[in-house]
Amino acid sequence: MSFREVSEHSLRETSTAGAPWIVISGADHRFRSLTAGRILLDQLKKRVAEGAQKDKKSRPRRPLPQLDNLKLLRSLDMTQARGEEALRQAAGEVPGETERG
Repeated sequence: MSFREVSEHSLRETSTAGAPWIVISGADHRFRSLTAGRILLDQLKKRVAEGAQKDKKSRPRRPLPQLDNLKLLRSLDMTQARGEEALRQAAGEVPGETERG
């Protein structure tokens, strides 16, 4: 499996309706930060609005079970290795091309 396939699988398995993964381009740090901030602000506003509309006599929620945050990392097959050249090709880099600043 390629890194991309493993990443996509991990995102599909861990994304839920209540806590979805949202992919944001990280090429421009300002765009990334602004987009993440907007998403958080929109979701916070939505939750506040939903909370205001709920009946005050609603049944309290049960506490969520403790989650093992390392489950994803433990499930990865770390025996799969790729050489540096294969990683460059997978990333779309041309062999011998230098990094641009």
